[in-house]
Amino acid sequence: MNLFLLKRKKQTKKHSNTSILIDLTTLRHPNCGLGQFALNFGKHLSLQVPDDLKLTLYVPKQFNGYFGNNVTYLNYRKTYRRFPFLLPKFDIWHSTYQLSRNTPPPTAKVILTLHDLNVLYEKERIKALHYLSKIQKEVDRADVITTVSHFSAGEISNHLKGNKKPTVIYCGVEQLENKQMEAPDFIQHKHKSFLFTIGEVKAKKNFHVLLDAMKLMPEYDLYISGNLNSSYANMLQDRITKEKIENVFLTDIIEDQYRIWMYAHCTAFVFPSKFEGFGLPIIEAMQFNKPVCSSQMTSLKEIGGNMAYFFENFEPEHIKDTVTRAIYDYQQHPELAAKAKQYALQFSHESNVKEYINLYRSMRNNLSAE
Repeated sequence: MNLFLLKRKKQTKKHSNTSILIDLTTLRHPNCGLGQFALNFGKHLSLQVPDDLKLTLYVPKQFNGYFGNNVTYLNYRKTYRRFPFLLPKFDIWHSTYQLSRNTPPPTAKVILTLHDLNVLYEKERIKALHYLSKIQKEVDRADVITTVSHFSAGEISNHLKGNKKPTVIYCGVEQLENKQMEAPDFIQHKHKSFLFTIGEVKAKKNFHVLLDAMKLMPEYDLYISGNLNSSYANMLQDRITKEKIENVFLTDIIEDQYRIWMYAHCTAFVFPSKFEGFGLPIIEAMQFNKPVCSSQMTSLKEIGGNMAYFFENFEPEHIKDTVTRAIYDYQQHPELAAKAKQYALQFSHESNVKEYINLYRSMRNNLSAE
């Protein structure tokens, strides 16, 4: 065997022995944004595993085997949190969330995916600084930082120390149009046009600004879907009741087949959120040829691009005018929907996973060179 082939054989063997752990423990909360990120990442990663990578998914026990046999699994245990030295050894550790409960072993190279720094705006100053300190420690520990938008990358540069330039890898968005859908039983008026929005029903989503706007749009109903277990949700329901807003309905969390039906049958999608690291629902809505009316705050201007209609303020009249204009434009110019849909399809899970696989390989090659 000549020297070149011998050297290549040794390198291949070393590459195949490089072990990579992907922390998907946010699957504990599969209905929240981070849980959905983990769920879709695990699903699509398991479909694209190349022969030269050995991948292990760190998951809650109930997800052991969930993503098939192309990957191996490590079950989450509280003892690993308290005593991380008990964890099996891995060469590369990918933390898919910036405040993971899990501590990578000191010998592993670490990829940290940082979604946003919304805690700076959502929490009181003391709590925000506490969270920022925790995130800073994770950033200091990481070898590579990835994030889901250029906006979030800018937030990292502005608020965290160090000279690690984040790599932007946009989230993948599930293609929903061919998925099973079913009409939910909470639709109040079967033949009335409606607007739709979805997300955590918390103050950061800013749903309350839609209430006064809907008083000006009696021809439409509005459905707000998301977990109602919050004081903010209680406030919304109290206002709806006391002010007799008869065309706004809170649905609580809805299952996927109902969510897809709502996207497919709404007249427009509205999203007044103040804080988003990415803004997945606006891309999902575009897949269904629906006009999207969105806040332009944080990452939403970037992700919506030229395809969304943006609220310049949250005054009721302006919200109404923006929604009315968007609906009229889509009715008069059907090509707008086709362009928005094509734009939305760029945010694929396949592209997202491919970029991470390339990153894993790059880090593996660096390990081989050390």
